[in-house]
Amino acid sequence: MKVLVAYDGSKPSKKALDKAVEISTKLGAELMLLTVTEPVCPIGITEADCAKMDEILKKETEDVLNNIKLDLEKKALKVKTLVKKGNAADEILKLAEKERIDMIVLGSHGRHGAKKFFLGSVSSRVSAHAPCSVIIVK
Repeated sequence: MKVLVAYDGSKPSKKALDKAVEISTKLGAELMLLTVTEPVCPIGITEADCAKMDEILKKETEDVLNNIKLDLEKKALKVKTLVKKGNAADEILKLAEKERIDMIVLGSHGRHGAKKFFLGSVSSRVSAHAPCSVIIVK
């Protein structure tokens, strides 16, 4: 069994991670930890500088996920980490399909600026289109 948890460092995503760990532990499931970054390119910055910023963000995100992975592996969990760039809902859905995920766990809200205003636009979209069960943690 494979459990995918979407993690962006927000309080709801930390709660989702806790729930995914609980489920994975009980079921002996593989835990896939995914963070989706959005492209960073402020106006007036060159494409080369934008690419550097994206690479720095990816590296920092990978470091955070690797630290979480190390902590979880101490609990005898099998953990895989991934960092994707793009639209969070799209990337979660693509990965769920590609990896044949059995369950997705995500927070009701994430770090998406104005999107926070809309009650969990990512979680709503994922739950509506996922090829598997979805648990939304509040």
